[in-house]
Amino acid sequence: MIRSLSQKSVTGLLILAMLVAARPAIAADVPAPKRLPSRVVAYFSVPNVTELKKRFEQSQYGLMIKDPAMADFVADVKTALANASKDVQAQGGFALTDLMSVPNGNMTMAVLIGGRQGPGYVMMLDFGTKRTTIDQLMTKAAEGLSNSGAKKAQVDAGGVSITDFELPLPPPDPNAAGGEAAPQIPKSLSRIGWFVKDTTLVVGNGAETLRSVIARWDGKHSSTFANNPVYRYIAEKGAGDGAQPIFEWFFDPISMTTGVVNAAFPDNFQAQLILGFLAPLGLDKVRGIGGTVNMVTPKYEDISRTVIYVDPPRIGALDLLKFPAIAQSPPKWVPANVDSYMSLNWDLKSAWRGIATLVDSFNAQGPGTFDALMDQLAQDPMGPMIHPKKDLVDHLSGRIQFLTDSIQPQQAGDAPVQRMLFALGVKNVDGIKATANKLANSPGSPVMTRQFRGETIYVLPVAVQLGDPAGSSIGLSITQGNLMIGVPDTLIEQAIRGDVEPLSGSADYKRLASGFPASSSSISYNKQSTQVRFLYDLLRSGAFPPAAPGAGFPGADAQGPVPLDFKKLPPFEAIEKYLFSSGSYIIPDKNGAVFVGFSPKKATGSK
Repeated sequence: MIRSLSQKSVTGLLILAMLVAARPAIAADVPAPKRLPSRVVAYFSVPNVTELKKRFEQSQYGLMIKDPAMADFVADVKTALANASKDVQAQGGFALTDLMSVPNGNMTMAVLIGGRQGPGYVMMLDFGTKRTTIDQLMTKAAEGLSNSGAKKAQVDAGGVSITDFELPLPPPDPNAAGGEAAPQIPKSLSRIGWFVKDTTLVVGNGAETLRSVIARWDGKHSSTFANNPVYRYIAEKGAGDGAQPIFEWFFDPISMTTGVVNAAFPDNFQAQLILGFLAPLGLDKVRGIGGTVNMVTPKYEDISRTVIYVDPPRIGALDLLKFPAIAQSPPKWVPANVDSYMSLNWDLKSAWRGIATLVDSFNAQGPGTFDALMDQLAQDPMGPMIHPKKDLVDHLSGRIQFLTDSIQPQQAGDAPVQRMLFALGVKNVDGIKATANKLANSPGSPVMTRQFRGETIYVLPVAVQLGDPAGSSIGLSITQGNLMIGVPDTLIEQAIRGDVEPLSGSADYKRLASGFPASSSSISYNKQSTQVRFLYDLLRSGAFPPAAPGAGFPGADAQGPVPLDFKKLPPFEAIEKYLFSSGSYIIPDKNGAVFVGFSPKKATGSK
């Protein structure tokens, strides 16, 4: 359908879409959720674009852009944007700077599923004082739609004039006959319309959807998205931190999937069969996922909260996702110079049950199929004769730790060598050692062993490794209460020695740890400066991207590429002070789980 529109029409609609995507609409004091019908399954909103811009300027990224060391490169970017603005103005009649100044307050996008109207969408944009620009933009869009064959109508709804277009339908696909049922374009998506009320532009899939918004304009309607109990719960969990979030979102994956399949594949047996598995697998209990993003709050440089809402009981495939909360802290053998560290507590008993449910659900033999397969594997004379559950999983505690670090390359210009270590908590040391010895001593095993400070390290030779062009070895050892897997194997030696400055004692980690709860399902630590440095230096070297500077940058034309010279970036040390380490944690919730990622503000005077 979209392909049938003229280029001019598509250009106008793309410009409109970019504007609306830039921010959600909340005119006056009525929040966007109160203006949306209850059948919203996806919602993305910037409550206040002006506030977002203000906070960004106050953020470390905003301050970095203003740093005098960045002046030459920023000047090049401004030149590139100016050239891009000329292209936009030539195609749409508006300067890019004018379009970017339109968003003023709230900006919202929502997807609607369910009800007799069929699938739909709503986009709202508070344009403030830019009514003239909006009128000109909509005139251009209307001209493009009319020229492409769309039929225009003006519809009155509660004193508001709706511009409504019926879009030309695409021709039938001749290749679809006799084959699989082709997806159908729902009738509800064969229209597009818009209206302007107060200082808000609202775009949607035709007059019927737009009428539902107008009916709720004053925020007093009894049936709105704001009354959705799952959305409301997620929004409340995402609030706080002393400042309004700069971004909010919500997604109902099951309703979205069901609605799209029923609308686009109503007669497709395979598609309907997939929907039939949702309830047996327990996936229908996932009622919503959503959260907030915030920045420059009284306590945090940035913080995001994501909530997964799940109805009890959590059965079937959801058994895979049970992570009990425990006290979490890096052990002494985790060094302070790591690039990242993560610790997760997993209910392995439930996870095994969840895997069994999944396998049994997709097997004609039904319950018990997975367990029978595991028993056969353990009794296979051609294999190591090890039972995955009895000889491995049952010996593990469920705590999983993962860390990475990097060492400088021997040759300048090469990427740093990244090393990684997995540590799986062990509750039966003798049992897991017996399993490891059985694997190492099984006929034809390529595993070699060596001793280090009284511990056995099992080494996998290069030939059996995947994707390891450097030829470093993979090591495994049961030490420090964990089954450790190191790449390279020498990283395990460091853990065995334990003679390192611990991460838990570093000032940087302690700054993050103050934001961790007493118990959690997971915690993580990421040193942003280390992770960014290589890519930054690669950009600054001029070797990346592998093309002429500026080639393909928006605004480039036949007369030459836009001047964007990454060699003008300052040395990394000039921006390193703006890159804060970040942390995250997961805590169980009575209705699911809450994921929090954050970077606290540095104390005044700290480096």
